[in-house]
Amino acid sequence: NVTSTDFVVTWQAPNDTTGLQNYRVTITDIDTRTPWVFDIIMLNHSFTVRKLKSHTLYEVTVSANYMDQTTEVSQPKFSQTLQGKPSSYPRNFIVESIGNSTVELRWLSPPEDEVNGVLCRFQVAYHSIHNVRLANTKVFEARHHSGELTDLNAWTEYNVSIAAETCGGEGGVGPFVSAFVQTNEGDCSKRQCDNDGNRNRYEW
Repeated sequence: NVTSTDFVVTWQAPNDTTGLQNYRVTITDIDTRTPWVFDIIMLNHSFTVRKLKSHTLYEVTVSANYMDQTTEVSQPKFSQTLQGKPSSYPRNFIVESIGNSTVELRWLSPPEDEVNGVLCRFQVAYHSIHNVRLANTKVFEARHHSGELTDLNAWTEYNVSIAAETCGGEGGVGPFVSAFVQTNEGDCSKRQCDNDGNRNRYEW
């Protein structure tokens, strides 16, 4: 009974319950050595610990507390929460036109404490601003922080977004970044181009 944010602790009662007052469950984050202590009424023999960090190892002990102030403490056990979805999207996402059908992408991973697991891939979504419903996706392995989108339509503006993904699922999608694909005539990387020699200039 383990998820990315909680797990269930269960135990058996001690052989002698005379004077038993309550149980105490102690959860300690192995990385930070931060403990959480929960006092449990005597009738319960299980407890669900919630709101834990994803993909984190915890040490768990259960103690039986008696009215005469004595305590019996269990041997420590270890439990690791599962991977969760990233709570942030990739940073510094840049999209630049490098040809009449290609744009180059560059990005940085989400902050380490917001990955909530091990990154397995990045997913890029893109569509022409003239056809929002016809969206395309391209996947890049986690070791990559750059790539290209090819076979795009020339003289067309695209909206491009990116999301990070772990084994726990896909995180939030970052804001769209706009990119204008160049034409064969002239350099449109600055979103300026003459049209058919008539000196009609388009600017964005």
